[in-house]
Formats: sequence, structure tokens, C-alpha cells
Amino acid sequence: MPTKIDFPCVCQQFNLTAGNNPGMRYKSRALRTQRISTDTLVQEIIEIEELTRGTVLNVLAALNDRLKWHLGSGNTVVLGDLGTFTPYIHSETQTTLEAAKANIPNNQLSINFTPSIDFKKFIKDNVRFVEANLNITGLQP
Repeated sequence: MPTKIDFPCVCQQFNLTAGNNPGMRYKSRALRTQRISTDTLVQEIIEIEELTRGTVLNVLAALNDRLKWHLGSGNTVVLGDLGTFTPYIHSETQTTLEAAKANIPNNQLSINFTPSIDFKKFIKDNVRFVEANLNITGLQP
């Protein structure tokens, strides 16, 4: 992996219409260029770690299954230097305990991911923001 990672950014123009100081504004935002598939990650891991495709796929499938089971059971899952996955449910505030119990949401489970301190430090130390090249074939404005 390269020492420094270039993160493409673009500046977006928008019109601020509310507040005391309306007018045109500019904001930097991430340019997300690709969705990396499991196959791509598997191939990269195979090349770096010299494992077989089957071994990598089995580990990823087992990790996926165990994450779903533990998170679905209300457990927080810590994956070392990667970070922490925490389950939570969406619910509305109620005025009484009985109303809150009666309105426990069904199938409203969500997952928060919090990167570890080491993960955040790696990003801070190794990612640099660069102006994106918008002359990419197939990129929509």
C-alpha cells in the first residue's frame, strides 16, 4: 500500500437562502469514484497475503455471518484496529413507560460504525486531500 493516499475532493457551489448572510457559498466534498466489490478485495488480499481464494471467501463469509448474529443479538462487536460496530434501534419519544414499551419498533435495527483510534490515526497521517480530476470518462456532473 502506498505511504500516502490521494483522496479526491471537489468544491461544490450552492446558494444559501436562509440566515443573516445569504448568498453563494462553496464547500469541499468527497468525490466518490468507485464501489469496491468483495471480489476486488478478495483478489487484493490473495495477492498481498498469498492465501487461496477459497480461504479468503470462507473467512469473509464467516465474519459476515457472525457479525449479523452478534449485532442482531444486541452485542457490540469490536474488530481490532478496524473499529466498533454498535447496534441501535430507531424509536420515537413517548410520554410514558407503557407507551414506550408498546411502541418498540419492529425491524428498525441500524448499525453504527466507529473507527478505532489507530484507524483514524492512519487516515489522518496517510490521506491527503487533492483536487479531483473531473475529466474522468463516464463521470456525471
